[in-house]
Amino acid sequence: MLFTGEGERAVMSRILLLADAQVVFSLGSELQIFRDTGLAPLDDGDPVKYQ
Repeated sequence: MLFTGEGERAVMSRILLLADAQVVFSLGSELQIFRDTGLAPLDDGDPVKYQ
């Protein structure tokens, strides 16, 4: 996954945090999905306003 042939590049995409704390990104031509990340879900409440 992390190794490429000589003269090749593995470009990483944006990293997405999906429902149930799944992390998804692409590396080169492969889609990587991590299901058991230990991350908590994102807060869906009101954003904090700084004064």
